[in-house]
Amino acid sequence: MTKIQTVDFSGSFFTWRTDTLKRPVRTASHPPPFTLNNARVPLDCWCQIRERRTGALEDFLLGVSCKTERVGVERDIWTDPNADFVPVVSKTRFLGIKVFDHADRRVTLYPPSLG
Repeated sequence: MTKIQTVDFSGSFFTWRTDTLKRPVRTASHPPPFTLNNARVPLDCWCQIRERRTGALEDFLLGVSCKTERVGVERDIWTDPNADFVPVVSKTRFLGIKVFDHADRRVTLYPPSLG
């Protein structure tokens, strides 16, 4: 009998934490209201990759697409211009993909010294 491993995607999430006191965020477009932020995103895909040379396995998670927002604000939650944000994570890596409504969008980073 073949063993099949399944994932309950509808009930699966992953989390990550940013702490700007330990490591400043280099891709923020506005000043964060707090130095600590815990993010929780539903799981869209799980992929396991084996390194050919060493045989080491690494699990990668793809989060669902969500809209870029300001955290912890009373109003004006959506960033302008707004983007779709898709996180890709492993135990040691993090990639945030932002997709805007067209390819020529530019977003000023915070702090302004980052561009």
